[in-house]
Amino acid sequence: MVPSMMEQMLHNPELSKLDLSSLESAATGAAHLPPELLHAFKRRAKNLPFFIEGLELPCHEWIALI
Repeated sequence: MVPSMMEQMLHNPELSKLDLSSLESAATGAAHLPPELLHAFKRRAKNLPFFIEGLELPCHEWIALI
């Protein structure tokens, strides 16, 4: 997801009703991810072991990471 989508998701009141504990990884790209946004996402998605920030990676490199 792009950082703006992550920010919208975190500000959505419906998010508090969801259980994100089974989330195993997350990735963002296309724009810089502010550290405070990353920390807020990690606080909400407890136990998130793997996070990728792929700023300016070509599509084939994203596929290799996944």
